[in-house]
Amino acid sequence: SHRVLHLLGTNGLVRAFEQHASRVLKNGGLLSVSARNEKDFDKDQMKLLAPGIAEYKTRPGHIIRFWNQDLFRETFSDNFDILDFIDGTEIESQKNPKDTHFTIMLARRKLSM
Repeated sequence: SHRVLHLLGTNGLVRAFEQHASRVLKNGGLLSVSARNEKDFDKDQMKLLAPGIAEYKTRPGHIIRFWNQDLFRETFSDNFDILDFIDGTEIESQKNPKDTHFTIMLARRKLSM
């Protein structure tokens, strides 16, 4: 999953995503997930609603939850062994050709007993 997790917010969809991923991956299967990180907050385009959560000023309702390594661990550690984190950048879109910052988590599905 690339650059989707940050759009799921805090309403339980992230937990549902994690639970589904843990069900569909075989024991030892790999999961790679990326989400926008805190370096991506742009005070000119966004307003901060709460720590780690922002809304685009020109797109009301477009909420971004910025992810860091602690949030990935908190969310995925029950069912996954986290192997690595990699930070990256890419252009957001042709209409907004500025770098976006994201973190990729690589994790392995824990072995079931």
